[in-house]
Amino acid sequence: MDATLPTDTAISALWQLALDHSATGIAVYELLEDPSGAFPDFRLLMVNRRASEITGVDLQQKVGGKVSDLFPNVQETGLWEAALQTIRTGQKSSRELLYTIQETGQAGWYDLTISSANDGRHVVFSFTESTEQREQISRELHQNSLLRSILNSALNGVIYYRAIREEVPDDQKPGRIIDFQEVLHNTVAEQQTGQTADDFRDKTMLERYPERGQAGEIANELFQAMIRVTETGIPERRVQYIPSHQMTFDLSMVKLEDGFVISLLNISERIEQLRHIEQQARQFSDLLDSLATGLVIYAIRRNEAGAVVDLVYESISQSVLNDIGRTRDEVVGKGVQELFPGSTTTSLWQKYLEVIETGMPMRFEDSYPKGDTIYYLDISATPFSTDKLLVSYTNTNETRKMLQVLRSQAILFNTMSRNVPDVGALVVNSTLRVVFANGELPEELFPLNLPAGIIDRRLEQALRPTYRTELKQYLQDALAGISRTLIQPVGDRVYEVYVGPVNDEDGTGDTLMAMAIYRNISQARRYQRELEQSVTELKRSNESLEQFAYVASHDLQEPLRKIQAFGDVLRGQYLTALGASGADLVHRMQSAAARMSDLIKDLLEFSRLTNMQQSHELVSLASVVNSVVQDLDMIIQEKRAVIEYDDLPAVMGDAPQLHRLFQNLLSNALKFCKADVPPHVFISAVMVEGRTIQGVLLTDERRSFVRIDVKDNGIGFDEKYIDRIFTIFQRLHGRSQYPGTGIGLAICRKITDNHRGYLRATSQEGVGATFQIFLPIG
Repeated sequence: MDATLPTDTAISALWQLALDHSATGIAVYELLEDPSGAFPDFRLLMVNRRASEITGVDLQQKVGGKVSDLFPNVQETGLWEAALQTIRTGQKSSRELLYTIQETGQAGWYDLTISSANDGRHVVFSFTESTEQREQISRELHQNSLLRSILNSALNGVIYYRAIREEVPDDQKPGRIIDFQEVLHNTVAEQQTGQTADDFRDKTMLERYPERGQAGEIANELFQAMIRVTETGIPERRVQYIPSHQMTFDLSMVKLEDGFVISLLNISERIEQLRHIEQQARQFSDLLDSLATGLVIYAIRRNEAGAVVDLVYESISQSVLNDIGRTRDEVVGKGVQELFPGSTTTSLWQKYLEVIETGMPMRFEDSYPKGDTIYYLDISATPFSTDKLLVSYTNTNETRKMLQVLRSQAILFNTMSRNVPDVGALVVNSTLRVVFANGELPEELFPLNLPAGIIDRRLEQALRPTYRTELKQYLQDALAGISRTLIQPVGDRVYEVYVGPVNDEDGTGDTLMAMAIYRNISQARRYQRELEQSVTELKRSNESLEQFAYVASHDLQEPLRKIQAFGDVLRGQYLTALGASGADLVHRMQSAAARMSDLIKDLLEFSRLTNMQQSHELVSLASVVNSVVQDLDMIIQEKRAVIEYDDLPAVMGDAPQLHRLFQNLLSNALKFCKADVPPHVFISAVMVEGRTIQGVLLTDERRSFVRIDVKDNGIGFDEKYIDRIFTIFQRLHGRSQYPGTGIGLAICRKITDNHRGYLRATSQEGVGATFQIFLPIG
């Protein structure tokens, strides 16, 4: 943007006041030419307060000083040569700069723009500090990389899907779910499903698995379960055979935002092993004893003194025979010492004697080796009349294995809950006794040491009285199957708390326990408050800008009208006295006043568009374009122009704004035409997806848009100026060639922004230009 330096003292004071209220540091330098031909220097001519705040140096006290004295190391950065180049070419330049201010020793990153005043002597530096933003971006990139590494280290495949819904009017509830789109997945998911990263990214779920949308298919029931989890928020877990993969998966689905996270584990090999085991079990079922436990009735053999000397096998179940590897004929009627010499020295024999002598039943654990395996038994011994002993036992090897698995899972769960930042978990059983506590639980809730101090205590003992009644009621509701999420301040922190049931996974759905998950959201709440404050300040700034624009337009229009009126008087009454030279000056004065009036009107309209409250309704674009063509009928006929347009659709929008949008674009097409070549403008429309639009916001990637192309055969422009044409006051041609204020395309951009749309342009010098308007549907 070109800059001009004020000379009048009063205007300079206003200019300095405006600069001091800018959020950008601004400094104006004057080139000092050395008659000896030495390397030129610059003198600091003007600086705003923000520049001093950013640099930490009171630059306002250094106005008039040379740059080589103020910033001795500036030549090393290349800024000196860049400033000279800007003065020579008049071209603005921008860059990021790492610079150390020598006076303070402060080093930081700056976003810097250098502009020329087009007088060959003055250059304007505008800059902001971006050190914090760069560091924040670096931290976020590191965190994202860390989270993805953690996700990819998981043993299960993990995929996050977001729902794709039918488009419905804004005042209705969300449309029904018709598909899902993958948002995030780990590498294990690609291995488990045989899909590539491109498959996940480029295709929706039904595009990759069309059978999931077909009635009667097994996969369609899985698709309905995905919809159910997304809509109800109730997690689901299942073992599912997927025909398209010919694999069986252990699937867990949990709702996340408007979608779900699915965890999948390929258990096809395990299922096949289980089927094989079941087949073997059926083959040998006739050989197994009907009793699940071992059962033996011993006859007690005593000596003359009444002391127990042996135990004789009287009755024995087939399962015991199988365990000891003997037949019934080999065992029944024989004593333990005869079959197993040395058994009287074992601890098992001593326990049997204790039961016989005391007459009291006993239950205990014992083990015995068999081959390379140790067998663990849960044994019950009971006196049976006065001369018999009943012994039953159960092999606990599988139970011990299960306990080992449960312990491993508990260790894993403890480790995970302990290492997830800002999250703590509390689990109680049906009697409100604490069975698990881990992670970052709020210390203010519990009077005892966390977490070990509250485990196996009743809730009343574990909680402080201040929080006891409320949390107790929530956990009782959870045991009744009711879940809730709430925000709870605790001390100087704020927690998001989920309280819900823990259900049995055996298919009955019974509630076994209740849990409370605490997540510290204090920092997120602070960020939210800061964002709300920023939005409030931005609204206040916009209101001030609108008031300023209104006052400026009102106060400036009146002196302009007087200038034009006095000019008319001079030309009407004093034309002879003025002479030809004076009349020409009056004419130029009135032309300049007219241009300034147009500029003020366009500025006011631009300001109103910026702060306008939107009231959208269904607008026919064909009617809008037809109305614009009628308004421009005179210039169309004058230039023998041809305006063609297809059947244009209706969109939700503001009719007056859309009228101004197309009026500006068509006026430009008629204005910037080739000499002696009639303008030809063609307007067409087509439906496109948001993800195909360059630079679209992430939230708009899944939206549908109508793209309106306004194509002309005019003089066109070099696409290196593509950003400049939409900037206010930026012109590619002189005012003597093409009249205008340089605000028209900026107004077009603002109108598309107001409609949550996009405006793009393509062009080639001497060939013409195409402006693409993207307006959202619905």
